[in-house]
Amino acid sequence: MIFLLLRSHIYNILSYFFSGIVLIVGFPIVLIKPSCTGDIIFFWSKIMNLLMEWVVGVRYQIKGNSALPKECIVACKHQSAWETILAFTIFKNCKGVAKEELLKIPVYGFYVRKWGIVVSRSGGVKALKKLVSDCKKNLKEGNSIFIFPEGTRTHPGEKGEYQSGIAALYSSLGVPVVPVALNSGWFFPKRKILKYPGMITVQFLDPIEPGLSRKNFMNKLEASIESACIELDEDAKKQLGKFNKEEK
Repeated sequence: MIFLLLRSHIYNILSYFFSGIVLIVGFPIVLIKPSCTGDIIFFWSKIMNLLMEWVVGVRYQIKGNSALPKECIVACKHQSAWETILAFTIFKNCKGVAKEELLKIPVYGFYVRKWGIVVSRSGGVKALKKLVSDCKKNLKEGNSIFIFPEGTRTHPGEKGEYQSGIAALYSSLGVPVVPVALNSGWFFPKRKILKYPGMITVQFLDPIEPGLSRKNFMNKLEASIESACIELDEDAKKQLGKFNKEEK
């Protein structure tokens, strides 16, 4: 366990170091040529994934059909900070829905504003209308939409409240919603220093085509993601069995 803690600390130090270098060096480039934002973030995400694999031993695999429809909404389970890196790595042509609070983070907030579709969670109906409008614009520009339907991270095995934003987008945009389940929270725990080596699974589920009622859509989305996560959780538990025994 001491060795695991050491590796986790090394990863944290290196991730901050390389993030600082890439994002700060990229800052003037983005100011001069905003179209380079996606390339810089993609490069950063590749470095982060390599650090995770080489230092901590965290890898990932993709199950299901990851070939997204030309225009779609990707609704992904959110268990850890790992998904924010995943989004940049796999979904290069997606624009992510990001909460307004992230803009306050130095440097990172600048990239969130450039890359993301920022939403105020306390803005009510006005903020929801702006979210729909911004997403429509991005779809027309050839970008799919990436969103965490629960709005915030949940612990493995925990189900958050699926927010009204995803329902509004589904009803208004008229494009398929692709649910994505995962088990990252077991290996990259929320608000913890320790990172556990293993294979994270990201599972693409059957798209939900437009046309359902709001209630039926929300029920289908939640059932699809949560039932898949139960199976993925069992796989993660098996991988981490030896660490659970050591902690006891």
